[in-house]
Amino acid sequence: MQKVPNEPVTEVKIVCQRERCPGGYYLLEKTVNGHDAQLFESTWRHKGKRYICYSKQPGSHVIVDMSIINEGDPVTRGYTAITNAFDDPSEKAFRKHQLCIRVLPKDQATQAICDMTLVNKSKGETPPPGYYTITNDVNDLFVCFRMAPVMRYQPPATTAPGTYSYPVAPQQSVGQQWFGQPQAPGPSMPVPWQQQNMQSFPNYTPHHAMPAAKMSAQTGIEGLPFQINSKFDILWKKSTPNVTAAVPKMSTQDIKLKYCYDFTQERHFMAG
Repeated sequence: MQKVPNEPVTEVKIVCQRERCPGGYYLLEKTVNGHDAQLFESTWRHKGKRYICYSKQPGSHVIVDMSIINEGDPVTRGYTAITNAFDDPSEKAFRKHQLCIRVLPKDQATQAICDMTLVNKSKGETPPPGYYTITNDVNDLFVCFRMAPVMRYQPPATTAPGTYSYPVAPQQSVGQQWFGQPQAPGPSMPVPWQQQNMQSFPNYTPHHAMPAAKMSAQTGIEGLPFQINSKFDILWKKSTPNVTAAVPKMSTQDIKLKYCYDFTQERHFMAG
């Protein structure tokens, strides 16, 4: 049975070695155009590799948003930072950044992340249509993801809950590798049922990512409030009080009369 494309992502992990990706997970080993998707910012003192892998195995919770913050920055309320590598807990997940995820109970989420990919903008890559792009990059790679409505499943009366399985390896997106083992044919995937009481939960929009169409316009500071550094407060206090009061009030006509300049001399010089 092939993977349902819009099945929500339920787990995200970071591994040091590709071959250590957990069973049943999808490994992001290549970017959208086939470049290496390792996310560790190596130096001559710190060498290594990091890869993102994720699971769609059914669970009680789903991932509805992701962000990447600089090391030392506070984690946004409601998010959980992935701080260590799954296959080697003694190693940090990233060297200078942290991947943060927002998880909600499945019965409270109307939309969830259903696919992930990586884009290397320095090599001219662009995210696929319909994908959000996290504004902060890691090792010149941008994490992109796609959202989809959350569908709930009700097992048929003849199927015991939790007994369904994939009889064959599901399809994966470009740059991904399936690490699950084909299983013996078993009961089919539970059939979907209609979403109920979804009006109680408003549609969720990612707060730390932007649609693919706005990739070229990103600055990395979207959503941050503008604020003057406090060290300049003393300069402001030393400045002349009520400085605006010294500026004379002038009408549009006054401004034209005082500052009008017709460039007659310049035109005469150019004509000569």
